[in-house]
Amino acid sequence: MYPEDIERWINEKFAEPERAKAALAPLAGMEFQRERVMRSILSLSESDYDSVVAWARKAKANPKHVIGLAEYDNREVRKFNFHNELFSQKPYSYTDEA
Repeated sequence: MYPEDIERWINEKFAEPERAKAALAPLAGMEFQRERVMRSILSLSESDYDSVVAWARKAKANPKHVIGLAEYDNREVRKFNFHNELFSQKPYSYTDEA
């Protein structure tokens, strides 16, 4: 049901993976960038089940808002790109310099 990186993240970051998956279950029917939204939620939640539930609820109402909060800092500078897998994330750079 989940891409490999999301499945792995849940299994490694949550003591009760099924509980975390249940919190993400309402997003199953989401058509707008579902995997990107899930990655954003998992990043924002910091392995807290209640946070996963809250972020999933917010994502159902406005997925772009959740993505924006996860991917950009308070100056609207991009930090991450959750089109990419969770374990490949590194601080975003607009240049080729590391």
